[in-house]
Amino acid sequence: MEAPPMPQLTPDQLQKASAYLPVEQILMAAAYLTPDMLRSQIDNIDQDQGPRVLAAAVIVSVLATAAVALRLACRRLMKVAISYDDYMIIIGLVLPSGLGNT
Repeated sequence: MEAPPMPQLTPDQLQKASAYLPVEQILMAAAYLTPDMLRSQIDNIDQDQGPRVLAAAVIVSVLATAAVALRLACRRLMKVAISYDDYMIIIGLVLPSGLGNT
């Protein structure tokens, strides 16, 4: 399997990209992205996406916690005992938070 052709990048773009990624990964990206998309990715490579990722993680965590809380509240209103699957759901909700994934 031959390597994909290197897209037409300026020396500045190539230097900027190689500061963050090995050349092999840049070549792999070139196989999947159009040249314009690749140039755009490289031009924006130094932008911090941390706040967006954190916001998404917080939103998903809040929604998951609300869903589990509503499930347990419904169980209580219906006077149904909490069973092993509820405990597994609670463990599944709490464990990733303790590992620092959110």
